[in-house]
Amino acid sequence: MKNYIMQHKGELAARVALSMLGVLFVYFFSYSTSPLYPDYYGGDSAQFLTIGKAQMQGRIPYKEMFDHKGPFIFFIDMLGFMIAGSKSGVAIIQSLFIIITVNAIFDIARLRSESSYFGIIVVVISLIIYKRNYVEGNCVEEYCLPFLAVSTYFQMKFLYCKDKRHSPYVAMFYGIAFGICAMTRITNGVMVCTGVLVISVILLIQKQYADLVRNALGFILGFVLVCIPFAFYFLHHECFGDFLYGTFAYNFEYASKMLSWVKTPDSGNAVTFFKFYFSYWCIALAAVFAFSRKAHPIALFYSLAFAMETYLFLSGQLFLQYPGICLPQVALLFNELVPPDLKQSARSFAKLAVLPIIMIICAYSIRNMAESLNIYREYHAFEGTRGSYEYLLKQIPDDELASFVAYGDNRFKGLYLAYDLTPAYKYFVIQEWHASFSEFVKNDIHSVFANGDATWILTAGQTGCISDILEERYVIHDSVDDYVLYRKNQSHTNTASSGSS
Repeated sequence: MKNYIMQHKGELAARVALSMLGVLFVYFFSYSTSPLYPDYYGGDSAQFLTIGKAQMQGRIPYKEMFDHKGPFIFFIDMLGFMIAGSKSGVAIIQSLFIIITVNAIFDIARLRSESSYFGIIVVVISLIIYKRNYVEGNCVEEYCLPFLAVSTYFQMKFLYCKDKRHSPYVAMFYGIAFGICAMTRITNGVMVCTGVLVISVILLIQKQYADLVRNALGFILGFVLVCIPFAFYFLHHECFGDFLYGTFAYNFEYASKMLSWVKTPDSGNAVTFFKFYFSYWCIALAAVFAFSRKAHPIALFYSLAFAMETYLFLSGQLFLQYPGICLPQVALLFNELVPPDLKQSARSFAKLAVLPIIMIICAYSIRNMAESLNIYREYHAFEGTRGSYEYLLKQIPDDELASFVAYGDNRFKGLYLAYDLTPAYKYFVIQEWHASFSEFVKNDIHSVFANGDATWILTAGQTGCISDILEERYVIHDSVDDYVLYRKNQSHTNTASSGSS
């Protein structure tokens, strides 16, 4: 052990330093979970945190708390609240995930160069690029990244080596990685699927039929191992159908009705696509370099990944966090920039280039951090609008806060966390948005609110799905700006269970 440490002390020191850098990255930039930002709760992250907290209290996702992401992130956030009793516990889990990610990227970079210097440079540049897509933290992409990065490492190790046998145990890990992606947002698994397809083709060409079958079974086993616990959980709570609908079926409806940004006449979209999707472009550049050195299997992998990601990113709206899944591609591009027969030269190059690269990184980092702070300020200002409706919430008696739900737009995402509330109904935020993609959800929202017994409803924006309910069963208690607080009319009584449909 001692001899191993002495022989690899440089590498171990690099891994420790990069792990610490990853933790600092989370605590500085995960605005929604880091204790450095105690008064901020976030956008999408706030939804996940609200569900995770409610799940810890006994509520069941999809059945009693609706969102259209897979259950993995809800369980992560629940575990975070169990660890620390607050959102800060989630930051601890995020730190563990990013430690695995940065070390996997370090390993990817060293597939073509043994230099730790080179690996450090690649990881630091990757994190700087990643920051452009790390919007508030606690989004599904970062929980998929460790599995995607490790999968990419194994896939590239196979493609770089001459031995074309592939371990079924590694294939099982691919299945686990794809399962995790499926339990968050299934499109996050595009890189895993690309690698599996290319490796399968290679095994087929090499006539390694038995190896191909073993790997296929390994992949399926890994996928099943991830899915079974979730399946049993929701079967136990008698809401397996709700789980399937919220995780998969709703998202098919969502994808089919989502208008592509390409069809939207807005030049800003194109600027955003080129400016914030840099890690996506890395795989295209890597393909060019791979073709130039006639590394056809590797070039096929890059090209196929680029094609699938292009379809993915062009078919919907632009969200800054989406390219986060492409982070390992930055390391792949740098690998292709290093000639395969020049490991020592790569080490020399890394040492020679370290100073100018660090200067460029520092300059870019200052600009990037400035942009990040502006994003935070925008979100914080948005979150700060709760001061407008706080006046209304204070009018609700403490013993009636459990019978409260907000109905409206993004402004309410952080409400429940800010005031330590559990929503009375499963549709607790952006209800009209959810309803716009699904007739079933639209009708279910109406049913939940019609059969529920919430005493107080705070609204902002459109209320089309429940406008008749508000008119018939509620009276306006008070309003400020475009916020309206409704109180249930005492002449109406309903003993139906709230939060069920």
